[in-house]
Amino acid sequence: MDNKIFSNLQKVLKTGLSKNQDLRMYVSLGFEHTATYFYKATDLTSENLAKDIAVRFGLPFIILDPDKPVIFTTPHLDCLVIYLSYKTKTNLNYLKLFKKIELNPEIQSNLIKNSFLLSEKSLAEKNVDPNELLTEANLSKRSMGGIILSESDLNIAYNSGSGNVNDLIILVSYLKQQVRDLYGIQLHEAYLIYS
Repeated sequence: MDNKIFSNLQKVLKTGLSKNQDLRMYVSLGFEHTATYFYKATDLTSENLAKDIAVRFGLPFIILDPDKPVIFTTPHLDCLVIYLSYKTKTNLNYLKLFKKIELNPEIQSNLIKNSFLLSEKSLAEKNVDPNELLTEANLSKRSMGGIILSESDLNIAYNSGSGNVNDLIILVSYLKQQVRDLYGIQLHEAYLIYS
């Protein structure tokens, strides 16, 4: 069945299709993942064609957009992964962990109540960079397994080479808990997680 699906996909998509593709160079932090079927879309037309074919064959698919960091929690993806090669590739060696926090009266009150000094930049832009919160919470030099926080920006994590998805999830959970306990603010991940 597997070879028949691949053969049918190949007939329609022609080039850019592979089987049991290693995804390390396409996903954040170089975690080891493979995809049963992998297609490099070179433009919007080829992307739409791949989606249409997957739907026609009843094959689940995932879009990998290089502009949007993604983490998979399973080592093998039994589906068609459509990689948007025509989009700008971001640096996958590091991962921005959390989104900026929009400053509303409640959040501002929580920060001030908990002795957090808002920078002029945060006040002017009406948001708080998570790096400010993580630094103020004294969370530098934190790591889990092979996932290490950057010394220059605590909102960025690197994979030393031995890190895995579980290390990342545990580290992110710990950081979120610390900020929530100290400031009453919930951080939100800046990347997508597929499980």
